[in-house]
Amino acid sequence: MASPSRPAIADPSQAESPGQILLLTGYLSLEWLGSIGSRYRVDSEFFNRFLVFRSINDRLSCFSVPPLPSSEWNLIKLSLLTIGLRTSYNPQFSTRTIREDTSNVLAEKHHQIQAGAKVPVGTTVIRNISVLDEMNFAIEQHIFICYQPTEIHRGWADGGSLAGSDFMENPLSKALRLSSSFGESLLPIVVYKPMMGLNAHLLAKHCAVRSLHSGYSRFLRQSLASGHSFIALTEVFTLVASSKKHFLNMMDLKLERAELNTRGKL
Repeated sequence: MASPSRPAIADPSQAESPGQILLLTGYLSLEWLGSIGSRYRVDSEFFNRFLVFRSINDRLSCFSVPPLPSSEWNLIKLSLLTIGLRTSYNPQFSTRTIREDTSNVLAEKHHQIQAGAKVPVGTTVIRNISVLDEMNFAIEQHIFICYQPTEIHRGWADGGSLAGSDFMENPLSKALRLSSSFGESLLPIVVYKPMMGLNAHLLAKHCAVRSLHSGYSRFLRQSLASGHSFIALTEVFTLVASSKKHFLNMMDLKLERAELNTRGKL
């Protein structure tokens, strides 16, 4: 939990209660959800958004979601993309086969969650996975934000802990034919900071969604973060934007390489 404090005020009676940020990661048990929801009076739609794993066919009889944007001003959903690297290539398994296998594994895990299967607390949740070619794949995860003025901001990220890796990550690792663990195959998301190259490497911003809560707000100016909730969430927005920039940079390089290969054959 990160709690950005306000500047010191001479008269304590004039001091306002500092805002708080509660960061949740991975899949939580019903007991956790009940405790957090009752303790902080969280909008139930916040939890509903995280736990929805229904397919398009399942949603054909319910058209209430998403509601009007103006009615959900307190809820934000961000998509985080992480690039994965396959260091070994087996010609016996085509890219198409690997795509089908990973899609089937992910669909099965989503079905188990929806059916109420026992999911280890802290399990990393993966919304979608795309096998791009024989070298790279990309996973999509979500970060949900519930904003409540004068109280507390809740953030729930799909990234979990190593405790729940057997449920979703390890089966996907087998389907992808990875030579290393699933977590080790994911490339870090590097968030650019001006002049950071001149500072100590210990301050380098290499981040993943599962470690978002670690050291959160260390790079925020507290006097600004305490004054506006969106400034307090700057690191979340920056991480998501950087992840999408990484993905676009990768696709740009792949298209450039494909164009060069095409020219070479002419």
